[in-house]
Amino acid sequence: MKPSPEVRTTLGTGPTESGHTPSARSALRLREAAHKRLPRRWPSAGTTLAVAGGTILSLAPGLLPRTAPAQAVLTSVLIIALLAVARIARFARRTGSKRATDGARRTCTVHSTGAQADPVTVHTTGAQIDPVTVPLRRGPAVRICRSHSNPARGRRLSAPAVARSGTFGDPAAYQRRAVVAATARVPGTIERRSPGVVAAAVDAPDATNRRPLLFAAATAGVLGATAHAALWQNTLRDAMDMARTGPGYWLCWAAGTLLLTVTLVTAGSWIGRVVRRIGWSRGLVMAVVAGLPMALFGVPVPGGASSSADPALVRPAVVTRSGSAESMVSWASLGREGQRFVTTEPSGAVRVYVGLQSAPDLAARAELAVRELDRAGGFDRSHLVVAVPTGSGWVDARALRGFGARFGADVAVVALQYSRLPSWATFLVGRDSATASARALLTAVEEHIATLPDPPRLYMYGQSLGALGGSAVFAGAEEQNRRVCSVLWAGLPGGGGPQPGARSAVLANASDPVVHWSLDLLWRPPDLTAARRDAPTPGWLPVVSFVQTTADLLGALGTPPGHGHRYGSDQGTTLPACA
Repeated sequence: MKPSPEVRTTLGTGPTESGHTPSARSALRLREAAHKRLPRRWPSAGTTLAVAGGTILSLAPGLLPRTAPAQAVLTSVLIIALLAVARIARFARRTGSKRATDGARRTCTVHSTGAQADPVTVHTTGAQIDPVTVPLRRGPAVRICRSHSNPARGRRLSAPAVARSGTFGDPAAYQRRAVVAATARVPGTIERRSPGVVAAAVDAPDATNRRPLLFAAATAGVLGATAHAALWQNTLRDAMDMARTGPGYWLCWAAGTLLLTVTLVTAGSWIGRVVRRIGWSRGLVMAVVAGLPMALFGVPVPGGASSSADPALVRPAVVTRSGSAESMVSWASLGREGQRFVTTEPSGAVRVYVGLQSAPDLAARAELAVRELDRAGGFDRSHLVVAVPTGSGWVDARALRGFGARFGADVAVVALQYSRLPSWATFLVGRDSATASARALLTAVEEHIATLPDPPRLYMYGQSLGALGGSAVFAGAEEQNRRVCSVLWAGLPGGGGPQPGARSAVLANASDPVVHWSLDLLWRPPDLTAARRDAPTPGWLPVVSFVQTTADLLGALGTPPGHGHRYGSDQGTTLPACA
């Protein structure tokens, strides 16, 4: 085992007015001066930057108004994420510093005289080590040797002087109590080995002296970001006819952020201590064992309710709707979204819906949809719309009302469910199912109307993931114009406009985060060529816009119609006419 660096103390003799030795008196004076003039502890630069950066990033302008709890959750999550990054960076820096240490030994001697004004001086005796003298304000001077020996032994602090309470003569507490020179210019380490000796470590010149300035700058930045966020939130709310925010909103946000951040940090610290005690491998096994029963039995399938019946809806009595007594599709197999679809006005229009439980596979569901259309009289209408639902099977009722306003009762709308998951989950794990379902249904309908002497005009409609899946059916404008009269896509993920030469319309709100969001948003602005400016939109910033848009996805449907991801009856009325 390597011997620890030595610190030799030479005590002077002189008057002792209070019964203390001269060196002890000098040390006490130094501690008292530091206690009076300097804060006990400033947050580290990494912590300050993480908290301020996470807060400012969360308050950057977004697309939609947010509730105070939602804003608090976003702020807390970003703070925790940046704190984790700062911790990883600190760990990497310390690991590199330990590896770079050459293990050289340094010897320092402390001299002190009895005069009250005499300085406490640290002299170096190691080879090629130059001392540096730095004065404390209204206090003694301290010389710190240029040394990197065993820097991991003491608590790594930085200049200026930071004093901790406690007895200087307590060797067991030297890692927690230290005094560092006010404006040290060089890195160094001094370790306590006897009473009256100052234990200190310096790892960056003037780092601690910059902490108050950094903290003040970060506080000013957070206050400025909060003021700008309040102005931006009210601007969005005015444009969307929503209530403005007030002081209570921001007090709730600040309290929620503080409570959630402290809770998460405490929980993370506790989990870290447990994992370090039992080991990472055992911790991972315990987490898997604890989470497996909940994953299998305790957590319902997201969007699973879409396959269950809605007791508030009444089974249709007309023969033109699926789920009726004459229908080939049972009422229960429609699921919640299918039941809503077939009970939407106007009553004279044909509504055909086939749920996931209505037939065993995709081909069977497409065939069943065609037979159900034939039974309900859908092919006798002049207009037939193939609607591609979202991931949960939802078709916007406002679009159905728009088709009714456009065509009256002389229209049939057919939809095929392809997933039980919400659109965001289906987008991540099964977006191809939307395209496969739309292609199968359109092909089956085309094959049937090809046998009719007077076929209806065929249209296609989709919103959100339905628009993404439906648009992928056609290889280009020429194929689209040949197979259908026209199409309408609402809230197309990732944005974009209609294909040149195609009879198609694209509805996109500038405030819709679904239209903005894609991985490309990290490094380039979104394609808003087809977007209508329904509200002010912030300028694009790398990374920042991606974070804000991702957060806005959670509230995309919480806005009034015509804003966010909510579209009106113009989804039906703006459907282009046939050539």
